[in-house]
Amino acid sequence: MPAQKVSLIMQATLGGVDTLSQSKEHRLQYSIDQSIIFQHARRIIRCIVDCQSHVGDSIAIRNALSLVRSFGARVWDDSPLYLQQLSGIGPVIVRRLINANIRTVEDLETTEPGRIERILSKNPPYGLNLLKQLREFPRLAVSLKAIGEPVSRHILDICFLLTSVGGSRRICRGQGQG
Repeated sequence: MPAQKVSLIMQATLGGVDTLSQSKEHRLQYSIDQSIIFQHARRIIRCIVDCQSHVGDSIAIRNALSLVRSFGARVWDDSPLYLQQLSGIGPVIVRRLINANIRTVEDLETTEPGRIERILSKNPPYGLNLLKQLREFPRLAVSLKAIGEPVSRHILDICFLLTSVGGSRRICRGQGQG
């Protein structure tokens, strides 16, 4: 597959470009190509993460992980299109939210239900139901903490705090597992 085609498919997908105007046959081929490209891209990025981990380049690792997260969601990491992860939110609703200066899950979460309904031209209790869905949206916080003298430069304690409406769950890996 030519590099230009791969680049265009990746940019169109991550940028949320609508490809519905294509014929049914072209949409099917586009979907197949898209699937193959993103499958291989994630594997290549994971290889980059492993190689850079061995070298100790944390900036490259962070950038590669950001890319792999974007590839997994099929939208740029910092894009308002991320809101499409919520049930019932598509590109049209995202555009309306952007026009109302609501660009992130956090922005949406702090918006009054009535304002959401006015922006999206929906009837109550749409705003309340959307905010309820947002409260169940998982949040991930990562912290690193060195405990005592490290055995080597590769051993760290890593804790993840996953929070949602059901409560919090802490997952720790490393020397002093908790």
